[in-house]
Amino acid sequence: IDISGPTSSGRRRLGLDEATVSSEVRLKHLELILGAADDDYGGAIRVSWPASLYAHDVTFTANSALRGGAVYVHATFARLDHCLFRRNNASEVGGVAYAAGDLSHDHTVGSVTTVVNGVNTSTETTLYHTSTGSHAPRAAGARLKVTHGTLSENRARAGAAFAAYYAHLEIKHTRAFFEPT
Repeated sequence: IDISGPTSSGRRRLGLDEATVSSEVRLKHLELILGAADDDYGGAIRVSWPASLYAHDVTFTANSALRGGAVYVHATFARLDHCLFRRNNASEVGGVAYAAGDLSHDHTVGSVTTVVNGVNTSTETTLYHTSTGSHAPRAAGARLKVTHGTLSENRARAGAAFAAYYAHLEIKHTRAFFEPT
């Protein structure tokens, strides 16, 4: 986990990527305010393969980036439950969040079930990320799931709330409030 040091704007962002080595990061009961992305992606949080993100009861306020004003998800999975997104801004797309897949990698899912005395005792599911090498490019999609969220006054040139590229978005039981223009 990396919380970037001083930036040109003096603001910082939580970065979750290759350095987290296949970790699931869980954030609960936090408020992330005034985050900014100097590299253009995810004002408060950027999560990339092989890390994944689970956030519960997190408030994202006044974060900004080129893409994904509050959250950027790249070729991995993120779940945001009971989160509040207010006044986040993306100068291009995804005022709240931007999810993007990867054309140079592919995901496969493996599952192992442990059986003891004829009874299934556990199942472990693993998401593998492999390079396509010399094969034709295949899209490894990102997945973003938002449930019971509240969106208020988020802005972007396109997709004031969410934007996606080779990604699966699942938005359920979420309220959105937009300023009249």
